[in-house]
Amino acid sequence: MKRYAGLLATAVLFAGCATGPNFSMQSVEAMRPGVTTYTEAQRTLGQPTNVIRDADGTIRAGWARGESWGIFSSTRAVIIHFGPDGRMLRVANKGQSGWAPGS
Repeated sequence: MKRYAGLLATAVLFAGCATGPNFSMQSVEAMRPGVTTYTEAQRTLGQPTNVIRDADGTIRAGWARGESWGIFSSTRAVIIHFGPDGRMLRVANKGQSGWAPGS
């Protein structure tokens, strides 16, 4: 019985969970101001976790992903501004932290 309890504890320790759309920072780096559209960004990065539409028609969209594997975790996030025409203006903020198995 102790053996099974140890196996169960190990499985729980390394069980993973994730929140938010699964996107890569390489995909973000491939986007080009004036070229990439908001629709293309959604297709590439998934549904944004937060969207703010300003009165002048600009869009500030944010994507965030959190993952955990027991005691290990990682996060990545990006905020991209799009003009009234739907084209990317700039990456306003991006970052990632933590550790992932295999990295």
